Amino acid sequence: MAKRKWIVIVAIILTVLIGATGFARWWTNRKTAAWGPDSFVRTAQVQRRTLSSVVDAIGELRSMREEASYNAVPAKVIEVLVSPGQIVKPGQVLVRFETDDAERALEDALQDLELARARLASARDDHANAPRTAEIQLQRARQELLNAKLKLESLLAGPTEEELEQARANVRQAQISLRAAEEELTAQRQLYEAGLVPRMEYQQYVERLEIAKDNLTNAQLRQNSLLKGPDPKEKEAAESAVQQAEVNLLLAEEAVAKAASAEAVIQAEAEVRRMESAVETARKNLDSLTLKAPFEAMVLQLNAVVGTELSTSSSSSGERSPVVTLAAVGEWQVVAYVDESDLSLLEPGQQVQVTLAALEDRPFRGRLTAIGGEARVSQNVVTYPIYVELSEHEPLFRPGMTADIVVQVLHKPNVLVLPDPAIIDERGVTTVLLASNEPNGEPTPVRIETGLKGNGFTEILSGLQEGQTVIIPGRQAGFDDRRSGGAMQRMMFR
Repeated sequence: MAKRKWIVIVAIILTVLIGATGFARWWTNRKTAAWGPDSFVRTAQVQRRTLSSVVDAIGELRSMREEASYNAVPAKVIEVLVSPGQIVKPGQVLVRFETDDAERALEDALQDLELARARLASARDDHANAPRTAEIQLQRARQELLNAKLKLESLLAGPTEEELEQARANVRQAQISLRAAEEELTAQRQLYEAGLVPRMEYQQYVERLEIAKDNLTNAQLRQNSLLKGPDPKEKEAAESAVQQAEVNLLLAEEAVAKAASAEAVIQAEAEVRRMESAVETARKNLDSLTLKAPFEAMVLQLNAVVGTELSTSSSSSGERSPVVTLAAVGEWQVVAYVDESDLSLLEPGQQVQVTLAALEDRPFRGRLTAIGGEARVSQNVVTYPIYVELSEHEPLFRPGMTADIVVQVLHKPNVLVLPDPAIIDERGVTTVLLASNEPNGEPTPVRIETGLKGNGFTEILSGLQEGQTVIIPGRQAGFDDRRSGGAMQRMMFR
């Protein structure tokens, strides 16, 4: 009985020893399978390569310069010289209209302009001579007032011998002055008719003759009144004459003050400007009836048929259709919409590759010129427009063609990189698991500094050297998994 008991005890001890030995061997094999050189784990090697990244989008081809041409006045189409899709040269005639009405309107405007210029010249001439004319009229008004007062006084006081003699002398002197004024006027009339003196200067001699006549008349009236004696009706008339002469003097003084004003000249100048504007409008209207290409372009739209009358009024929608719409053939751009998350990667000046659906085998070079600010939202996705100017073009280009664009946003050659999954970021600390050089060694966490990212790779600035191998974190397959076919093959990034 005791012997059997010992046999059982020995069997238990042997079982425990065999189990412990098997566990130790299993544990050792587990570590070797996990980290040894023959283990099935994912690794990556630190290597040098070009780090690059792109932003791609689908856009639409557009001409950078489009121009619509219209007829400025209603007219009938008499000739259509182009067709849609045709390439035209600068100055090439596109459409002709009837021009009879427009030509007559231009002739009328030119005549009105000539009349306005003539009126302006006359106003300037009058303005230059107005002060002298007004001064002469003022002197005449003063003289008339003086004469009226003298006549009234003579009627009231009665004549004296000296007054009678003086009156006779005044008559003689007035006659002499009148003859002299007549002779001067005769001489000036000949010069004026020959065009040697201006009208205003000749008019002064006419006015001097009138003054001389008035002076003679007044002198004779004075003499007669002295000889005749006062008359009640004559006295009343003399008093009224004095009053009227005083009014005339006030008007003459106001005329002198107004003579310095250039109001008439200003109005005439404004009229000339209005007529010049009318002529310019008439010329533009006439020119608009012969539509020409302002630059080398493609005819996009053509809304003209020979024999039809094209008005200048808008449609019910408030828009007016152009006669011809042109697109410059040498200036093209692509307008595409990119996701808002890509905006930070884009900036004007970046190089762009453009591929058109109509020319898939031919990529074209372009340059990012602008980033628009108006968002477009579709299915909760926010995009913004970008504008790419093409440096190349083909005759096949048409506005509205579909274009694929690829913007090179990152290109940095010869930098140390690792695949993004090999990088561990925890609480602001960036590390990698550096593989051990020992057969059964465990990986070592190494703190690193990273830079740019692109195409699934991250730039390594410090902490690693070229050629080192790191473990890519993730579930590692054991021995049993490998036998069942669930192993992950080793991956090397070169």
